[in-house]
Amino acid sequence: MTRDALMGTPVPARRMSARWLPVVLALIAFLAPPALAETYASSRHYYSVTVPSTWTRASFSGVDVMWIGPTYQSSPANINVVVAMDPTAQNTASWILSVAQAGYTQVLSQFSGTSVQTPRSFTSGSGRPAAD
Repeated sequence: MTRDALMGTPVPARRMSARWLPVVLALIAFLAPPALAETYASSRHYYSVTVPSTWTRASFSGVDVMWIGPTYQSSPANINVVVAMDPTAQNTASWILSVAQAGYTQVLSQFSGTSVQTPRSFTSGSGRPAAD
């Protein structure tokens, strides 16, 4: 019981209706801060990469940009961007996918027991063909 502010008489406490729960949860989700991330953009090579802000940017010979992430079973996760000029490059989904598949095969041959996503092609946000 609570007391009426003007009269001081007891008033039964009201509970929030269950119908307001989704609204409250939506507000909490909307007001919650987004996960912190860092975006690196290369104007020289026309790409961008977004990584968690908890990852550490590093340098390595021959790598355009690199991040070191969390360690799992004594192996740190990392992202390395290597830019290679290829005069035979084509701006087509099939060519880009074939390059990604070649890299996939190389990764599997070097890291036995590693689970790696099979390459897929898609269209980037800027409308260009891409693969990962």
